[in-house]
Amino acid sequence: MSKIFFLLFALICSAFAFSQELEISESNYTFSVGNKPAIMLSIPFATKEQVEDALKSLMKDWGKYKTHKEEHTVLIGSSKAVGDKTFDAYAVITEKKGEQFSIQFGIDLGGAFLNKKDHPEQFAVWSKLLKEFGVKTVTSIINNELDAANQVQNKFISEQKQLENDIKDYQNDIEKMKKEIADNEKRIEETKSKQTAKQADIKKQEEVLEALRKKMKSIH
Repeated sequence: MSKIFFLLFALICSAFAFSQELEISESNYTFSVGNKPAIMLSIPFATKEQVEDALKSLMKDWGKYKTHKEEHTVLIGSSKAVGDKTFDAYAVITEKKGEQFSIQFGIDLGGAFLNKKDHPEQFAVWSKLLKEFGVKTVTSIINNELDAANQVQNKFISEQKQLENDIKDYQNDIEKMKKEIADNEKRIEETKSKQTAKQADIKKQEEVLEALRKKMKSIH
């Protein structure tokens, strides 16, 4: 019962951790264009390479994508998800304690960088877009890990079934050997009986031979 409780508790904690770690927050960050307001997206359960691949894919959809010294940029980009106006986007992947990675997004709306105070509606739209991107990224990563884990599990199950079949084959071999041993033991007893009878025959024949030898001697 305690094991079941512990497992349920662990699952609840994992779900809570997921909801706490995948989050959007506002910060300031020093990009190549200076210290600017930024939207920080925390992405749990991912390596830096996985976060980087997802970020590249996202920003390439916005426009001409470039990267220089760990900074990812798109100039004069656009996305229907945030409206018709163009923007410049700057993004840098940062690492928190425990290998927790985040992305700092600086969005230049044209003379001013996106921030919650001055652009509340646009900030909400961008937050929704980036949160959905984060959820999609983490979901994809976990699904890939699940697929890989399932393949390993299926391999283990297949190997287990093969071991079960091997045990059955060995048991069948043992039963065949037991029958063969029993048959051979029976044959041994039958052969011993025949051997006893044959020894009696030999003894009788020896008596016949001895009688014939005596006859031969009596002639001389």
